[in-house]
Amino acid sequence: MSETLRRDFFEDLYARTPDPFDFETSAYEAAKYQHTVAILPRDRYQQGIEVGCSIGVLTSRLAEKCDQLLGIDISERALERARARCAEFPGVNFARISVPDEFPDQDFDLMVASEVAYYWSIEDFTRAKDQIADHHMAGGHLLLVHWLPVVDYHVQTGDAVHETWLEDARWRLVHGDRCDRDNLCLRRGGGIKASTQACFENSQFDSRIAKSGQGYRSDMLEKSGQRRQPSLLHQFFSRGLDVSG
Repeated sequence: MSETLRRDFFEDLYARTPDPFDFETSAYEAAKYQHTVAILPRDRYQQGIEVGCSIGVLTSRLAEKCDQLLGIDISERALERARARCAEFPGVNFARISVPDEFPDQDFDLMVASEVAYYWSIEDFTRAKDQIADHHMAGGHLLLVHWLPVVDYHVQTGDAVHETWLEDARWRLVHGDRCDRDNLCLRRGGGIKASTQACFENSQFDSRIAKSGQGYRSDMLEKSGQRRQPSLLHQFFSRGLDVSG
């Protein structure tokens, strides 16, 4: 897979089942969302955006941290469920927007890209990174969360997404976690708030992810004030984790 997955793919996916990724029912997803919200460096944000909000499960948790929150997705079917789920939050709005062909004309102090960036082609990924950087408020945060094992319809792996973003000189790492199916996390970076997850150092940590076939990575970034530099490790990390064993 080398091209960006288009709207028809996701509309068909949500037409077949309203929750194709088990966001509503999976204990793994629930723990991941708990971890995602727990690692936010600030208790409150003025303007948040969730790129690829799907049916709004994570959106409903982020809503408690944001005065205003915009959830955007490529699928209108997914957005219908997201709107219903988050109807109780007056500061939450949704829009069908196809990044990077479109992007909201406003700035945000919390930007979340969760389980979305590996659907973009390399060219579209570069454009999306530029748009996110251009609409990021000074002093705000960008949170990346992505599945690590290889998936045949993903254009690139979660590691490729994160490593390319970290090599962009416009951003610097606040802290990052690699978490397995049990939400045991390998952590790097400083300035970390207390988390509900167990954290440890383990040289064979990635083998746990590979054997289980489940695991994700989260990286919290902030703007560095520098200009962008090209990725050096993107091709290496595109190979991802081998889960065949």
